[in-house]
Amino acid sequence: EVENSLRFFFQAEDGIRDFCLSRGLGDVYKRQTEKVEMEPSSNSANETSWKDDKANLVILFWLYFTQGLAFGFWDGALSLFLISRGATFSDLGVLSYQVYPFSFKYLFAPILDSFYSTSFGKRKSYLIPFQYLFGIIHIIMSFQLESLLDSKSVFTLMIAGFATHFCLAIQGVAVDGWVVTLLKEKNFSLGATAKHTAHLVGVFFSYNIFVLCSHWTINGKQVLRPRNLQLFIGCLSIFIGII
Repeated sequence: EVENSLRFFFQAEDGIRDFCLSRGLGDVYKRQTEKVEMEPSSNSANETSWKDDKANLVILFWLYFTQGLAFGFWDGALSLFLISRGATFSDLGVLSYQVYPFSFKYLFAPILDSFYSTSFGKRKSYLIPFQYLFGIIHIIMSFQLESLLDSKSVFTLMIAGFATHFCLAIQGVAVDGWVVTLLKEKNFSLGATAKHTAHLVGVFFSYNIFVLCSHWTINGKQVLRPRNLQLFIGCLSIFIGII
């Protein structure tokens, strides 16, 4: 005999199977719609807002922009100026040693995190001194660069470039770490955006634009000289360090 009994089945909602009477699919869809309507559409508290860190983002932009200017000149424009004066590929090979400080950034980071002045700040203990040193190197080079290029003193240029890249490596580690405490957590992505945008803009001006305009002359005199860019980078670096 077949006894009269209620038929039950398991119906799945949101990954959990509950034991309930079958009420048809229409009721299931209705309950799912009600749940979706109850959930908030967005979490505005976690949305990025550049206005909350506007001043800090401006500081970061100028720091990374200055680094981009130096990269564009030392890693790009300088080689072209040497080639135009008769430098060989061997000379450019010697010059390429200037970028090696960046190969040891992973060694600099633990040092910067372990040894610093608590009264001055973990990041500023390295950022400010090396920012000034970076500027002083460029100001000194602005008075010597033309003669070094004409004489193709590649080794001296490599030493100056090595010192510049050492400052850039220390600055890069310090500024990247500073972003974590300088910006609000929700704006960390804006810090990365400011870094890459400012760096590319700096390289574009000191390499693409500067090389393009370096042959311009007025009354037989060259408008833009390499020493002009060096002096500008040096003064801008010291100015940012003061700020």
